[in-house]
Amino acid sequence: MKAQAALPHFVVQPSGLTLWLVRALVLAIFIAWSAAHLDGFSWGYDEGVHVYIAWLVQQGHPLYAQTFSPYTPGLIMTLVAAFQWFGASVFVARMVTVCCAALGMLGVMLIARELVTPVVRSLGALGWGLIAELAAALLLAVTPQFFIWSRAAMSDLPAAALMALAVASALIYLRTAGVRWLLLAEFVAVGALWIKLIAIGGGLSLALILLPALRGQERKRLLIGTTLVVAVTLAPLLLFDVRALFEQAIYFHIQKRAAYADQSTLDKLFNLTDFLGANGWLTILAAFGALASLPQRTTRMRALVVVAWFGATFVSLVAQSPLFADHHAVVLVFSLAALAGAGIALAGEQLQAVLFSVRGRTSLSARQRIGTALAVACVLLALWSARGLDEGLRELLAPPFQPVAVEAVTMLEALTPGDDLLVSDAQMIAFRAQRQSPPALADTSQARLLSGNLTADALIALMQRSQPNGLLFWSDRLDSLAPFVEWAEGNYHRVRSALQKPTSPYRLLLREAHPQIPQDARFDSGIRLLGYDVNMRNGDPIRSGQPLTLTLYFARTATPEPSYTVFVHLLSADGRVLAQDDHLPLAGRYPTYQWLTNEFVVDQFVLPLDLDLGEGDYSLELGLYQRSTMQRAPAFVGTVRQTDDRLLLKSVHVSAGNG
Repeated sequence: MKAQAALPHFVVQPSGLTLWLVRALVLAIFIAWSAAHLDGFSWGYDEGVHVYIAWLVQQGHPLYAQTFSPYTPGLIMTLVAAFQWFGASVFVARMVTVCCAALGMLGVMLIARELVTPVVRSLGALGWGLIAELAAALLLAVTPQFFIWSRAAMSDLPAAALMALAVASALIYLRTAGVRWLLLAEFVAVGALWIKLIAIGGGLSLALILLPALRGQERKRLLIGTTLVVAVTLAPLLLFDVRALFEQAIYFHIQKRAAYADQSTLDKLFNLTDFLGANGWLTILAAFGALASLPQRTTRMRALVVVAWFGATFVSLVAQSPLFADHHAVVLVFSLAALAGAGIALAGEQLQAVLFSVRGRTSLSARQRIGTALAVACVLLALWSARGLDEGLRELLAPPFQPVAVEAVTMLEALTPGDDLLVSDAQMIAFRAQRQSPPALADTSQARLLSGNLTADALIALMQRSQPNGLLFWSDRLDSLAPFVEWAEGNYHRVRSALQKPTSPYRLLLREAHPQIPQDARFDSGIRLLGYDVNMRNGDPIRSGQPLTLTLYFARTATPEPSYTVFVHLLSADGRVLAQDDHLPLAGRYPTYQWLTNEFVVDQFVLPLDLDLGEGDYSLELGLYQRSTMQRAPAFVGTVRQTDDRLLLKSVHVSAGNG
């Protein structure tokens, strides 16, 4: 692939400063676009666990010592710092990943240049090198796995992104022999492993550079520097309970392998080859980049390192148990994108050789003809394989809308005080509702349950010790522990709520109801009123022209045989009904004769207030009656039967509306 001496008019040679400005512009565009597309409830269970663990640590529960975490501490502690500086939100957590992804994109750009620059030096290193960089960045950005996980608060991509930057630094060392670049590579590589050990394949490939360097002329300086890097990167271990860190972030992953023994090595190979096939356009260009750069004496070692990075990462994924290729395989896209970007530039160099040959009426060597044919074939095949990519990316702009999850958050916010402890198998819901769990239950994953790391007995003991008031069954994770489910149903009350659609599959259980305004009253029909909330606890003033919402908390003490309708009235000073809402419980879905003794029934009543309602204090009354006879159920506060069998609630103050 011999380059031609003359430069075509379209090949530019930007200065070093201009080149860095171009890189900065590319990364700025990527960060700005990503920041505008960070909506969506959740990309999956693991994202919820990451943000929830970080939030619990920020709330004062030390990592590992109190807060369980199956992850090495790099990303978690970065999220803690980000939450401390910018506030705890999903947006902030996802921006951390975006910034890591930008560093990975920079690493991929630099790697692509290192694979191209010596080959096309006579063309102007900055010309084709820039094309390789831009191509690598673009290919990385549109790879579906990167497109998704660069905007999710999970550790796989940040770890792989930092490893890409480490490999780039190591390749620059190969070209410049500057020891500082190799030390930087070591430092960044260890940082990647601090985030997640899944990036270890890149560290193994760096050994191809480090081991020969330790035998070179700079070995003493390099050995001292490496020792300092190891000391600096291991020093943060002193901040944690090392034994707990080992048990949770390392040994737990060994422990859970037995739980996923049914996923064979062959299954993993099929999953990874499916991933490569689904991204065939990237795989083809990467294969060409490797084939084009490996034979070149000046780039052979660099290409070998990148290919070894891909190979070692592939092998480490096969050893991963369990392997979830939908997000674990994202660690492969960085090496593929770098090779593919180089492949595009080298294909362009081949085609340029043809143009010069035609213009100069000279013949191409057999090697050049074969290289050109291969380049054209790979580019055409990659274009054919990329059909429909744009449509697929549009579908991945945001996580699938999860209205049921949003509903669950709303219900938790409405029915539980902010200081209530909650245990759940849906950590993103708990995080968005800002409800803390016992820190040892920050992760209730299937892996913990199946591996025996968290048993039913251990879970019950933790619940008894921490006394959380809420328990949210979201998926089938906690339901898989039958003894725990039996214990929970015997010690907690199932909540039947108007805030939950009848088709919503989750279950909320409360040990005690904590209404905003407690009210100990009962009806002779076997129903107790535990209290009520005003306007869903939001604290906003009640204004004329706006609806007044009351959330009533009921429990059953005996079997109420008739079907009762609940009424809520807003009364004037002279007792006139100014607004009312009468309906069967839960809009008729759950009549009183079906109520169970181990349940809380939470119903909402909306009173429309007229705009011309005068400012002042108004009374609220409620009661139960049989619609067929209009006879009210006897109402008692203590042992005193209430006049007209109605309960008078605290008066509410109505302010003038805004007109």
